[in-house]
Amino acid sequence: MLETDGTVINDSQKGYTVKDARTITIALTGETGYDAATGRPLKSIAQLSGICLKRLDKCFQDGIRSVSQMHRKDFCSLSRRMQLSLGEEKKLPTDIRLEEFHSGASDSGLLELWFYFGRYLLISSSREGSMAANLQGIWNSDMRPAWSGNYTTNINVQMNYWLAEPGNLSQCHMPLLELIKGCMESGRETAAEQFGCRGFVVNHNIDLWKQTSPVGMSAQKPPVKYAYFPAASGWLCRHIWEHYRFTLEEDFLKDWYPVMREAALFYLDYLVEKDGFFLTAPSTSPENLFYDASGQACAVSAGTTMDTAIIRTLFKDCAQAAGLLCTDKELAEKLTYISDKMLPYQISAKGGLMEWSQDFPEVYKDHRHLSHLYGLYPGEEISTEKNTNLAAACIKTLEQRTDEGPGWSKAWKACLWARLKDGERAFRLLRGLLTPVTGTRMSYICGGTYKNLLCAHPPFQIDGNFGGAAAVCEMLIQSHRESIELLPALPKEWQAGSVKGLCARGGYVFDFTWERGEICEIWISSVRNTICKVHFQNESHNFRCVKNEHRKVYGKDVCVEY
Repeated sequence: MLETDGTVINDSQKGYTVKDARTITIALTGETGYDAATGRPLKSIAQLSGICLKRLDKCFQDGIRSVSQMHRKDFCSLSRRMQLSLGEEKKLPTDIRLEEFHSGASDSGLLELWFYFGRYLLISSSREGSMAANLQGIWNSDMRPAWSGNYTTNINVQMNYWLAEPGNLSQCHMPLLELIKGCMESGRETAAEQFGCRGFVVNHNIDLWKQTSPVGMSAQKPPVKYAYFPAASGWLCRHIWEHYRFTLEEDFLKDWYPVMREAALFYLDYLVEKDGFFLTAPSTSPENLFYDASGQACAVSAGTTMDTAIIRTLFKDCAQAAGLLCTDKELAEKLTYISDKMLPYQISAKGGLMEWSQDFPEVYKDHRHLSHLYGLYPGEEISTEKNTNLAAACIKTLEQRTDEGPGWSKAWKACLWARLKDGERAFRLLRGLLTPVTGTRMSYICGGTYKNLLCAHPPFQIDGNFGGAAAVCEMLIQSHRESIELLPALPKEWQAGSVKGLCARGGYVFDFTWERGEICEIWISSVRNTICKVHFQNESHNFRCVKNEHRKVYGKDVCVEY
């Protein structure tokens, strides 16, 4: 629908032509008959057209200025929760800045812009009541986009939401959590009919209709290396637990614990015991292959590192949630017992973390997936403080895999290096992620960024935008251990800066500034009365927090310690 002071000519073949106009206002809207609960269209085309026309009429009745103000108010209510300053903003076109940054120029303001753009994309593509952001978010121009625009559950849809909690966009996380819950019905059928197990399960790729069984039945090549991934539901359930850890919303945990519980029940039935350890069989490491003793490239083995890490993490999370809710005591004890008897991490002869339960040679030594490093990030079983030998093995693995790969892979590597507290390597990956790309032909190397700042796999794939923004958060704050650490992976390029509204596990929101790489001032908000343990500049501090009070706890002439 359009409104103009000119003359409108409507041609059914050529569309609208506007002549002699000073102003033109065009309003676009759309509606779907899709019903999330049933996975089916429930409205006719006539009904949908009526809804659209009614909405457009209201838009012009209210006036474009009023509609714009409503939009700004809605968007800013989320976007202004957080502010980041990393450097001076250069007054140059974005494409030129990308080229210069790729050539080695200093431009921390470009990464700041990239971060804000990532939050913009999440706010715009994932709101309560909407569908979760898929591989393209909502920015798709193709009738059948790359990878069918599905929810790819062996890294990509999870990466889409790594930014949500630390980036102060917790509400934007809900569409993914609703998607997980929405998969339970079909997931129960898949668990019972294809696996003979209780609970529910999700494999690789979910679509609009909650597809949960392995995909690729009509593929020309055997799809098992990517299609068979029953650990996906365990990984997805990690997002439920993370949402609780950041918000401490007990009512949320009561409502969503049953999802975690059913996922755990599936794995209790699926695991097998061998030589005193529990492991998955059959098992794959997403999209990667190994050579067996005869030199044959294989995808299937028993007890891959990623399966083990995901399931052990789920069991521990589920047991802890049950304890907080004072329920399922026997189940929690069983989950704890099994998790302690699952295969431990192992180090290969070459010094890297083993991807499979045996030290198989890899077919692709620089493979884009970092599946066996799940326990480092986004998991937290491996840390530089807790198990230095495993952390060293992760470093070796990252070096073997190189810094190359598609855009999302570079983003994951940046997060991994940040978790290892190597700010320079994380920054190097972010610089690589902003490599200018123009082509759209599918490639599994040479990932980067288009001049509009959308991530290039290539082609366009939005997860790298979210993953790169999450890496920035991880470089500035880490809250997965007992003490919250500020500036754990600060690169030399960011020696001065400030951040407001950065969230941490435990229900905290942080504002802080730094100069010459050292913290100057800290403000903390908390959802409860508590003592917040914070580590920075090689010192630990215990700050007293008052519920719902934004409090300066550290700075010139101020130090509110317990």
